[in-house]
Amino acid sequence: MDYRDQQAYRDAYFRFTSKVFDGVSFSAWYEKGGWNEHYQVFSLFDGDEIVANVSVSALTMLLEGQRARGIQFSAVGTLPAYRRQALSRRLMTHVLEHYEDSTDIFFLFANESVLDFYPKFGFCLVQDYEFLAEMPDLSSQPVVRPLDPHHAEDWALLTHIAHHRLPVSQVCSATDYGHIFLYYALTRTNLVWYLETLETVIAYELQGDILDIFDIASPHECDIQAVLRRLKLPNIKHIRFHFTPDRINLPTRAVARDQREFPFFVRGAFPIQQPFRFPTMGAT
Repeated sequence: MDYRDQQAYRDAYFRFTSKVFDGVSFSAWYEKGGWNEHYQVFSLFDGDEIVANVSVSALTMLLEGQRARGIQFSAVGTLPAYRRQALSRRLMTHVLEHYEDSTDIFFLFANESVLDFYPKFGFCLVQDYEFLAEMPDLSSQPVVRPLDPHHAEDWALLTHIAHHRLPVSQVCSATDYGHIFLYYALTRTNLVWYLETLETVIAYELQGDILDIFDIASPHECDIQAVLRRLKLPNIKHIRFHFTPDRINLPTRAVARDQREFPFFVRGAFPIQQPFRFPTMGAT
């Protein structure tokens, strides 16, 4: 159901997610235009309150270079007082039937408390990976600046690049997860940085001697060495990519990801036969 512009339903959704998902709020994301037509919500109400919910993002997937119609599930939950009534099962069945004829692949990232739930609907657990590289020896010329999503000009820049970027991967990605990218940019402090000379936004964090790169968004092909030269990287020895780095000209090795941490489930034909990672900044 598309109730972005129906305030009573929308506010009920914000109350529901805050209760069920430890204070998670989508209100600021909505107010700044992040909630677009790709994000749809299916809810069961008791009076004015949502008691169970399934949300989806409709995405154009890139899988081994081929486009596919994808539906990513998120915000699947039920208020505690309404559990054990098969409400989530009812909603999951409805959503799958709703999109069955217009979708090639359904997928989601679960948590370990519901690993037995999704196989009941034909979902299979699929191993995904993270990718490690050694930090190349480069002369540093830091010219990166943090982006403040609460600043109007920075938000406009983020929005433009998020929706006019090249896919970060041809192996496993999507062309239109900008609305999800913007949610993370808005809710995680000091995550997104801008390289003006490259017209590139990079989402990264430093963890000890590891550089965690979550996404690189640009309308241009990525020159990873040009990107790295422009970052402030004291004592970094290793890089960890949280997406499939097939478009990154840097030797990497794939390491199987711990499936206890938001394991990847798929329903439908999944063509990838090599290590992959759907971009973290597009995962819900």
